[in-house]
Amino acid sequence: MVRLPRLATWLLCQVLVVGPLGVAKVHALDLRAGLSWMDFEYKEFDDAGEILDREDGSLPGLGLGVTQPFGRWSLDAEFTWHVGSAGYSGQTQDRVPVSTDTDEAIWDTSVYMTYSVPERPLRVVAGLGYRYWERDIQPSRDINGRPVAGLLEYYYWYYLMLGMQFDVVDELSFDFRALWPIDATMELALAGANTRFDLGERPGLRLAAPWRKPLSQRLTLTVEPYLQYWQFDASPSVYVPELSGWAYEPDNDTLSWGLRAWLAAGF
Repeated sequence: MVRLPRLATWLLCQVLVVGPLGVAKVHALDLRAGLSWMDFEYKEFDDAGEILDREDGSLPGLGLGVTQPFGRWSLDAEFTWHVGSAGYSGQTQDRVPVSTDTDEAIWDTSVYMTYSVPERPLRVVAGLGYRYWERDIQPSRDINGRPVAGLLEYYYWYYLMLGMQFDVVDELSFDFRALWPIDATMELALAGANTRFDLGERPGLRLAAPWRKPLSQRLTLTVEPYLQYWQFDASPSVYVPELSGWAYEPDNDTLSWGLRAWLAAGF
């Protein structure tokens, strides 16, 4: 498990605990909803760093969010959902190449506090999130025509985020967030039984450049290109009764980039 540096832990406590207790609440609320497109690239690696398999695809999605300001502070909650199909290119246990499709479904939800630094175009962000990914690799045949069974896997983890936002111009800002996974897990579903693999946790990151355009006194359009990166070390080997043998989840990483468009209404 990745441990937060002492400074990061202190900042997280200041933002999530100390801040809201020391300011007066401003009665305002922003509700937002929008569409998203995500280009998805996932890779698994062997011990020598060679690619074992990869998945590439574009996943459409939906998003919901709410913002509650508290003076210089604000509390945000967001939920996104992406679903679609990705192309799979990999190999069997005997290193015979195989290609198929994978049905993907990715849920991500987060709650975070934002603090606006006085007299600076800068905001500090800290919070907690949860990510869930359903990976359904479809049955296929290898290049020799032999059938290859499909696999159903579930990946999920909590994560801490800590970062900053700063304004480039009035309507454009830059958003950087470091991500620390917690209790990252992959479950393999076979013959009605699930086997759990504990992933090796490593820091990730998220970069975004949201552009906000007020449409009226209440409505604001936000268009946000973004990039997100996750990486995990291999799990320990686990005995899988349905396979009558030992298995492990290899080193892997996920690179996602895309575009989100939100319409927010203030009350």
